[in-house]
Amino acid sequence: MTTNKQDIKTEELAKICRAIPQEVFIDTFCDGHAIWDPERFHKMGFPVEYIKQFVFKEESDGTSKGTIYVNGEAVDELEGVTSLSVLRDLAQRFGLHQAIRNSDGMMGRGFRVQALARPMYEWLHKEFKGGDHE
Repeated sequence: MTTNKQDIKTEELAKICRAIPQEVFIDTFCDGHAIWDPERFHKMGFPVEYIKQFVFKEESDGTSKGTIYVNGEAVDELEGVTSLSVLRDLAQRFGLHQAIRNSDGMMGRGFRVQALARPMYEWLHKEFKGGDHE
């Protein structure tokens, strides 16, 4: 079994990503604000040990913008995974350097994930058909 995020091969990650239905890919990877339960990524096929590297704990700060809600209820803290952390690692592994540069130049997590997710989805499916990338 995989022991850390560096042990899983890039080809294996690409295969996992290609198998994710488009609507699930968009729902998960185009949301820069959600803190996802790691189980969401496991159900998509990502190994537990790979996703474990991205798990963090976020605390609510009591402000309107900094309060975390789960099912409509404010919580003190939440442990989970952001799409941005996984996307960045995948983009690096897939060699999507221009997408990373574009994402890094964006203000806000929502714009940053969109700058990574779309080129990644296009690259994954272009590569699957035998195309090349940047």
